[in-house]
Amino acid sequence: MSSILLCYFVFSFAQAQKTDTLQIGIDSLGKIRTTNPRDTLPKTKNASEIRTTVKFQAKDSVKIQIKKKKAAMYEKAQIDYGETQLKAAKIFVDLGTQIVKARPKLDSIRKNKLVDKPLLKEKTEEFAMDSVDYNLETQKGLIFNIVTKQGEGFVAGKRVKKDAENELCIQNGHYTTCDLAVPHFRIVAKKIKVTKNQNVVAGPFYMEVGGVPTPLGFAFGIFPKPKEKVSGIIIPEYGESRENGFFLRGGGYYWAISDYLDATLTTEIYTYGNWGFAVTSNYKKRYAFSGGFNFSYRSLWDKPLDEFNRNKTGQFSLTWSHRPESKGTGNFSANANIASSRFNQTSVTNINQLITTNLNSAVNYSKSFKGLPFALSLAGRHQQDLQRNLVTLNLPDFNFTMNQIFPFKTLVKSPKSFFSTIGINYNLTANNTINNQVQGTGGLGFETTQIRKDSIYAFRPENFGLFLQNARLNITHNSTLSVPFKVLRYFNGSFGFNISQTFHQRRFSYVWQEIFDAQTNTLRGAVRVDTSRRWGSTYRYNFSLGFSTNIYGFYNFPKSKGRLQAIRHTIIPNVSLSYTPDFSQAKFGFYQQNVQTGVKSVRIGTGQTIFLPIYQNLPIFDGAPGQGQSGSVSINLRNKIEAKVLPKNDTSGKAKPQVISLLDEIGLNTSYNMLADRSKNQYAWANVNMNTRVRLLNRLDIGLTASLDPYLYRDTLVNNQIRREKTFDLAWEKGRLGKITSANLSFSTALNPDFFKKKATTPTSAMPAGGRGAGGDLPANLLNPMSGTQGLQTSTVQNPLASINRYVDFDVTWNLVLNYNLSYNFANVQENFTQTFNFSGDVSLTKNWKLVFNSSYDFRAKGFGPSQFSFTRNLHCWQMSFDWQPFGQFQSYFFRFNANAATLRDLKVERRRTTYDR
Repeated sequence: MSSILLCYFVFSFAQAQKTDTLQIGIDSLGKIRTTNPRDTLPKTKNASEIRTTVKFQAKDSVKIQIKKKKAAMYEKAQIDYGETQLKAAKIFVDLGTQIVKARPKLDSIRKNKLVDKPLLKEKTEEFAMDSVDYNLETQKGLIFNIVTKQGEGFVAGKRVKKDAENELCIQNGHYTTCDLAVPHFRIVAKKIKVTKNQNVVAGPFYMEVGGVPTPLGFAFGIFPKPKEKVSGIIIPEYGESRENGFFLRGGGYYWAISDYLDATLTTEIYTYGNWGFAVTSNYKKRYAFSGGFNFSYRSLWDKPLDEFNRNKTGQFSLTWSHRPESKGTGNFSANANIASSRFNQTSVTNINQLITTNLNSAVNYSKSFKGLPFALSLAGRHQQDLQRNLVTLNLPDFNFTMNQIFPFKTLVKSPKSFFSTIGINYNLTANNTINNQVQGTGGLGFETTQIRKDSIYAFRPENFGLFLQNARLNITHNSTLSVPFKVLRYFNGSFGFNISQTFHQRRFSYVWQEIFDAQTNTLRGAVRVDTSRRWGSTYRYNFSLGFSTNIYGFYNFPKSKGRLQAIRHTIIPNVSLSYTPDFSQAKFGFYQQNVQTGVKSVRIGTGQTIFLPIYQNLPIFDGAPGQGQSGSVSINLRNKIEAKVLPKNDTSGKAKPQVISLLDEIGLNTSYNMLADRSKNQYAWANVNMNTRVRLLNRLDIGLTASLDPYLYRDTLVNNQIRREKTFDLAWEKGRLGKITSANLSFSTALNPDFFKKKATTPTSAMPAGGRGAGGDLPANLLNPMSGTQGLQTSTVQNPLASINRYVDFDVTWNLVLNYNLSYNFANVQENFTQTFNFSGDVSLTKNWKLVFNSSYDFRAKGFGPSQFSFTRNLHCWQMSFDWQPFGQFQSYFFRFNANAATLRDLKVERRRTTYDR
C-alpha cells in the first residue's frame, strides 16, 4: 500500500480564550475604543497553542477533520513534535485538547498477540508500551504496560503516570538488569518511581528468580544511576578467621569529592582484638596527570589468643602511583611501594604479594631543554629486602646529562670528514645512600683491631642518627670521546677515550699494631683502621679501540626442484682492545703504600719456620679504582644461519623467495688481559661465555647459555671445611676443557588452535581464527581483605570457534603456554641444579565456561609451586566465578555469584577461605 505523507500539518488557533472582565466596546465607525487605554493586565498565552510544527506520517491512511481539529493515522503511524516522537499502529490526535492517543493492533494470524505497539521517544529516552494517552504541551501521559531502560536496568509496569519532569510513577511494576523478554530475575514492587535523575526507587519489594517468588526483599530499595559517582556507605562482609576469630571486613565509606578526586575508607575488626583500616584515593586531571594512593594499617597480636605474653604489633603498607599525561619538557612521576617487613605475611592473600621479597620505589622529576642537548633529573629511590629487613634509600639522586655532540662538525665543510665524526658526551651524578646496615670488618680481607660484624638495625626514628652518620655521599662526573672510522672499506672501527672523577666524603688510614691477647697470653698483630670525614677525589681513565665487520657465506641450490633455494651463513666478529692503568701506584695517591696486614710462615732450608710480614696497598677512599693495570683484548663472535625458500603455494616458480631463520644466534665471547699481575690476583683469561637461540616450527623456542672457566680448581682445607679454590693453571694445558660455572637450558612454546590449523591440509575456504591470543595469567589481585578486591568483576568468557575446522577438530578456543627450564650453578664446593616446568593458559570449556590456570612443578623439590586456577561461568545477566589455589603454603579459594550490573553490585553471594580464614 502506498505511503501517504502529510507534512507540516500546522494548526495555530486562538480560540477558547477566557473572556476579559474589562469590556471592549466598538464604536459606529468600526474603530476599537477601550474604556481603559492603559491595560496593566499581561496578556495570557493560550494554554492550548502549539508552538512548533507537528509532522504526521502513516503507511495506510491519514484522516483529518479540520473543523474538529482532529486527525487519525492508521498502519505504522508516526508523529513528530519537537524532540518528541511517537510511533504506533494507530495514532489519534486532538489538537483542541492536545491529547494524542496511540494504540497497537492485533496480529492477523495470532489474534491474542499485539503488534506495532506504541514507542515513545523523548530526547535520549525510549518508552515501549501497550497504549498511551499523551499531552503534547504538558508532556504528561497515562501509559499501560510500559517497558523502559533506565541506566543499566529495565523498568516495567502495568499502569504508569508520567509527568512533565520525566518522572514515572508505576503501579505493579518490576526492575531488572536482564535484557531478555522474560528476564531471569526481577525485583517486584507494587509501587516504583523513576526520578528525573534516572534513579529507581521502589517500595516494599521481593525478588523473583525464574518466575518463582523468593523471600528475599526489603521495605524499600534505591537503585541509583551508575554513571555518576555518588558518596555512600560500603557494606562490610562477615566471616570467621582461623587466627583472628569472627570479623567484619571491607566496610566503610566512599566519598566522591569531585569528578577528578575521590576517596575510600574501609575498616576491619576481629573478635580476637585485631583491627585495621585502609585509605584509598584516586585523582585525575585531564591532559595533565593521574594517579592513586593507598595506605593500609593493621594492629595485630603476635600470638594466638590462648597463649601468654602477647604483644601488639603494627603493620602498614603505603603505595602511590603518579603518571604524567602532558607532553611538556618537564615531567614528574612516582611509583612508591613501602611496607613493614611482615605486612605481606600477615595481611594479604594475593599470591604475587605473598612471594614478593623485594619492594622498590622511585619518585622522579626530569627536565629536558628544547633545542639543547642537556637533560637533568632529580629522584628519590627506595629498595627494601623483606627477608633481611634491609632498607636502602638513595636520597637525593641527581643526574645531569649532555647528549653526544659533534663540536667540530660546523668547522669542516665535508660531513664525512674525520673531524666531523668526533663525538663528546658528559654526565654528572650525585647521590646520597642511606641504609640500616652498618658494614663490618670481615670483608676487608685482613684482621683489624676492632672486630665488627655486619649489623642490620631496625628502621626506626631512634636509629636515624646512626644511619645518617654512615651515609655515603658520592659525586661523579665523566665524559666520553668517540671517533668512528672505516678501515679497508669493509671494517668499521671506533676509538674511544673515557675519563671520570669521583668525590669522596670519607678517607681511611691504616696502622699495623701488636695487641696482647689475654686468652693465649701472646702478642698478635692487627690493622687499625681510622676513618676521617675529609673530602677527597679520585679519577680514572681508559682507552679503547674496536673493529667489527660482517662476513657472509652462501650455498646455492640452482638445480633444486624443491622449495629450498639457498642457505646464508652470517658471521659478525668484533675485536676490541682496551687499556686501563694501575691506579694503586703511588704516583696517583689513591692507595696507602706497603701497609702490613698480616704475617706468613715460611719454612727455610734448615727446617726452621720463620715469619715474614705481608704488605698490601690499601685504598684511601671507599670506591677507589681497582688495583692492577689492564690491557685486554676482547673477542665477540656471533653467527646466524638463514634459508631462502619459495612459498608453499607457488607453482610457477616466479614468486619472490622468503627468508626464514634456521639458527637465530650462536655466540661466543671472552677476553685476555695481556698485563695481568698474579700478585694482585688478576687472571689473564676471562670466562668463555656461549649462547644459542633457535626457533623450531615457528613455535618452539630453545635457548642455551653457558659460562666456562678456563682455569683449574683444587680442593683445600680451610677451617676444617673443604673449599674449591681457583688456581692460575689453565685447564687446556693439562688436557682438560675447563670448569662450567653456570649453564641454562630452556624450552618454551605457546599453543592454540591456530597453530595446528596451519599444519593441516590447505582447506578450500578460509576458516575463521579461533585463537584467543596471548594471556592466561590470573588476576593480579585476589582476596586481599584490605583492598576491597572482589575477584573477577567482568566476564572473561570468549566465544568458541565460529565453525569447526574439518581437518583438525577443535570445538573450543584455548591457549597454552609451556616453559621448561634447567639451570646449573657452581659456587665453591656446591653444585646446584634447578629444574622447573611452568604451564599457564586458558580454555573455553563451553560457550559460557572459561578456565584460566597458572602453575609450575619443581623436579628437585618434587612438588608443585604456587598454582592458581580460576573457573568463570557466564550466566547472561549474572556471573559465577571460583578462584582456587590448591597447592603450597598459601592455599585458598574464593567463590562468588553476582549480578553483572554495577547498579546491583551488592547483589551477590560470596564464600572464601584464605590462608587466615576458616
